[in-house]
Amino acid sequence: MAQGPATRAVAATLALLGWFALGLQLYLMMRLNGSQNIPLSFTLTNFFSFFTILGNLLVAIVCTFAALTLDKPSPNVQAAVLTYIVIVSAGYSLLLRHIWNPQGTQKLADELLHDVIPVLYFLFWLAFCRRRRPLAWGKAFKWLIFPGVYLLCALTRSSVTGWYPYPFLDPAQVSKASIFIVIFVFLVAFILIGLVVIALTRRNRADTLQQ
Repeated sequence: MAQGPATRAVAATLALLGWFALGLQLYLMMRLNGSQNIPLSFTLTNFFSFFTILGNLLVAIVCTFAALTLDKPSPNVQAAVLTYIVIVSAGYSLLLRHIWNPQGTQKLADELLHDVIPVLYFLFWLAFCRRRRPLAWGKAFKWLIFPGVYLLCALTRSSVTGWYPYPFLDPAQVSKASIFIVIFVFLVAFILIGLVVIALTRRNRADTLQQ
């Protein structure tokens, strides 16, 4: 189904906001780490080690494609990205917001990445993407591949460098049992939120059958 001009205009606006937020966060990290003589290569790999960054990057890419093409990306990709960005926002609110108090420009980047963009992408998906095609329930389990690979790569790199993107993954701050529990809870959350997203795509079909 071809996307209308309203869909593409909203997608373009959200894409620009996403790229701005990502660029701002990268600039702030480079400025801070540069003042501490941390190598640029280490800063860049740290930047992409945050699931927050990857989730928002996917939103920016999906919205860019939606703005530039007529019928892409697929409903499956759009729904998967919604699941990821919801986890970004919920995870931050539950585990990190109370220990992190950014100020100034950093606060702007923080709120864009964790609050504004997740909410706007949810509204965009709900208004323009949800009814494109009902999705199979099994998709929620396939969507686990991306966060699973992320966790494997992040923990492997962190065990080598000693730098962890999140305190709840750092064995120097929490017990290994706590790390396993957090990972398990997150994976379950991915499945549950994914199932809710899929249910929303199927609601339109159910309503049609009842009419």
